Parts: sequence; structure tokens; C-alpha cells
Amino acid sequence: MDLSASAGPPSRSSDGGARADMPKLDATIELGAALKVLLWQSPESRQAVSINLPIRAAFATDLTFLEPIGWIASPNVSYQIVGTRGWQTGVTMGPLFATERYHDYFYEVAPQYATATRPTYDASGGYSGSFARLTLSKRYARFWVGAFVRYDNLRGAVFEDSPLVRQDYSFMWGAGIAWVFAQSERTVPHFPEMFR
Repeated sequence: MDLSASAGPPSRSSDGGARADMPKLDATIELGAALKVLLWQSPESRQAVSINLPIRAAFATDLTFLEPIGWIASPNVSYQIVGTRGWQTGVTMGPLFATERYHDYFYEVAPQYATATRPTYDASGGYSGSFARLTLSKRYARFWVGAFVRYDNLRGAVFEDSPLVRQDYSFMWGAGIAWVFAQSERTVPHFPEMFR
């Protein structure tokens, strides 16, 4: 078992966009638990395949309030490999699911916001699409560096017909560096670190 968390930035309703004249979306915070099951590990502990089962409660916030907006589940399969120079590469993919309340937060069009080109829409709970993510990272004595590329596909999602959906896929990427300012004297074996 592990902690599962995620966050999303706020979104304004830009002029001419799908959400024009609709309320802005506040930032989101997702917190929950994840069950991680190791399916296979190579004898030298440099490769592994695992199943991850995270379930998170989602909240909208502007840092003055915290409003529950539903639940999210993203079961996935992950393949990890540690290279000879300590670089860790991972490929993770799986479906996404969420409750009706969560989908409504992003994709519902209430009657007062309906227009000639944006009809009223009420989302339902269920399948939210799928994702695939490629990661690359390395831990040095006092630093950690990493990067990722992620592809999301909304084809077949229960909210695909929402007038707020203008594109059924997305690409994201990012990179980061962290300074390790303290570390406990006793640490876990190196390989499980790949599943964090």
C-alpha cells in the first residue's frame, strides 16, 4: 500500500473558448491510497512489472475552501528498468475511471450556461479514457533528476459528447530536479524505489 496523490491547476474561462462565460474551474487536489502488486522481477533486480491500483478522492479548492468533487480510479500496468549507469526508465499505461460528480465538474453544461453552440449537458460516471506515460530519472548522492512524457486518449469516454470537449487526446511533458537535503540512516532496498 502507498499514498496516491495528484493536483491540477485552475482553469479560467477564456473568451471564445469552450467555457466562455462559464465559471472558472478551481485547482484540484486528489488524495487516496494505491495498492501496488509486483508481478515479475528479473534475477538481478534491474527490471520489473507491476500492477498499480490507485483510488483517490478529488477536491476543488482556491486555498480558502475545499469542496469534494468525486472519486477517481486509474488502474495501470508498469514496466520499470534500471540501466547500467543508474538511469531508471518506466512505461506505465492503463484506463481511467471517475464518478459522475467528478465528470460533471469538468464537462457539465448547466441550463443557464447553454448557448446555440453549447447545449445543456449532464455527464455520467464511468470510463474516462486511457493514458500512457514514459519516465526517465536518476538519483545522485544529493540530487534527483527526472522527466516524463504522457499521452491521454479520451476516445470512448462517457463524456466524449460533451460540448466542452474540443479535442479527444493530449500530450504533456515535464522535467524536474530535486535536492535531497536529508535522508534517514536506514533506507529500503534500491529496487522498490522504482515504484514510487
